[in-house]
Amino acid sequence: MNIGGNKFNLFTEGENAWAGSPAEDGRLVSALRGGSSAVVTGRSARGTVTADTFSLSGITAATNAAQANCK
Repeated sequence: MNIGGNKFNLFTEGENAWAGSPAEDGRLVSALRGGSSAVVTGRSARGTVTADTFSLSGITAATNAAQANCK
């Protein structure tokens, strides 16, 4: 994942992906909150590379709500 030049390697299993540590989680969330878009690049089992771009509009409100409701 690339957010404003900050690159993150995510671990995957099935349709899920996550950062490698709590510290990396924090760095990722900070980048998401400060960015305008995220580009996620992945490689399929067949070797096909796909890149998708996601808007980060509303991510601050979403992470604030998650933090408030997950205590």
